[in-house]
This record gives sequence, C-alpha cells and structure tokens, in this order.
Amino acid sequence: MNGYISQTLSANTLFHFTNKIDDILNILHVDFYPHYCLENYYFYHSRRLLEWALPMVSFCDIPLSQIKNHIQYYGRYGIGLNKQWGITQGIGPVLYAHKNSLTVKYIDDIYDTVVRGGFYKMTKVETDVFQSYYHLLCYIKPYEGKLWRRGRYLDRPVRFYDEREWRYVPPINLKVGSADKDILPSLIKSHFLDDVRREAANNKMKRYRLAFEPKDIKYLIVVKEKEILPFKHQVEEIKRVFSDDDKEILVTRIISMEQILHDF
Repeated sequence: MNGYISQTLSANTLFHFTNKIDDILNILHVDFYPHYCLENYYFYHSRRLLEWALPMVSFCDIPLSQIKNHIQYYGRYGIGLNKQWGITQGIGPVLYAHKNSLTVKYIDDIYDTVVRGGFYKMTKVETDVFQSYYHLLCYIKPYEGKLWRRGRYLDRPVRFYDEREWRYVPPINLKVGSADKDILPSLIKSHFLDDVRREAANNKMKRYRLAFEPKDIKYLIVVKEKEILPFKHQVEEIKRVFSDDDKEILVTRIISMEQILHDF
C-alpha cells in the first residue's frame, strides 16, 4: 500500500434529517413510513414541466464532517442508521440525470415505446413494462434544480447531486384490481398542496412501514446540548416493545448538532 490510506467519500450511515424533534420521536415509536414529496422533473426532453409528489423516505449518504450545507435545507434533527440495514431493506442511491444526458433520452424512449395509445389500451406486457418504468422513474432525480421546502421553491437552484440521496419508494402495484388499488402512486401538485388530500394519502402509506431495530441505529441527533437530557427521558418512555437494555443503548447514541459542527 506504500503507506497510502484510502479515504471514503461516503458514510457507513444513512442519515434522515428533519426540522422537528417530534418527527424523530415518531420514527422511534412507529418506524419510518413514506410521505409524498414534491419533485420537479424539468429535465425531460419532450415532456411538459412535470411536478408530481412521490411517496418516499429519503436518506443522505454524507459523512458528518461534511453535513453542514445539507442540514441548512433539511433540518438539524436527525437519525442515522447502519447502511447495511438500508441495503437489506432495498433502499438504494438515486440516479442523477440532467436534460442532456443519455439516461433521460433512454427513459423518454421507453415512455414513447410503451405508452402509445394510452395506459388503458396497453397490452399485458406493456402494462408490466410501464409498472417497471414508473418505479424506475421514482429513483431518478435532477442533477440540480429547484428544491421545494416549506410550501415554496427556494430562490436559488440546488445541486441535488451533492446530497448523495438514498431513497425508499414503496413497491406499489399499479395493476387494475391489485391490493394497492386505493393507493395513489403520485399526487399532482394541486392535490399535494391540498392539506386534506395530502394527509389522507400519507396515512395510507402506513402500510408500507420501513422497520428497524434499536441495534440498527447509530446516531440520534438533537440540535442543542441542552436538549440531550430531555430527549433521553423521552426515549426511555417509548411505549414500543423495546427492552430496557435496548433503550439504554439508544440513549448512548444521542449527540447534538452543536457538538457535530464543532468536533467533526
């Protein structure tokens, strides 16, 4: 090795960040479950502007030493889980693309080939292909673009590529008559902005919980040092079937963002 030590650009942990400590507590109580998130697919060659909300749970694969920019957009409370847990659950990195990439051209070609006379005129084979096409599309993200946060797009574009996103999208069966017939694979923007419609759609996602065990958790992140002790007590009072030993381990994983930004 000639004394050379390789340095990885990725983390061994998948982090999920949020603006509210209650979101982290809710995850500890009932696991993750997908929520609809608005995506801006501006980069398709022949399509009109596509804005649609997809059900997902998002994580980032960024070492804590490089997390400063990311938390400005997504929040300073977080939970970090072992990456091997994510791989076992089928969570994977998204595929980034820009409007001139061949990736987008090939995706467009699939759409043009399969969706000829409309969805309801598809053959069985075309329906199967379209289902795979939909799920593939859920894992494609613009290289850079507009980020929707707190009810609006941010003024300046964001380079999504720097987020190193890993994503879980539930394997919804789109076929007519399937058990998932009451599930919406996506929401148009106007329905996403309707609080009642969005909440009703999110509630149906609870059947797709993304489960974990206490041993899978590597970090529980609060914003300030003074929040650690109250948060510790809240973790100890979790009603979920965690053993006392598990809860004791969990409280040792609590760290503050103040400490991370100072020490990492």
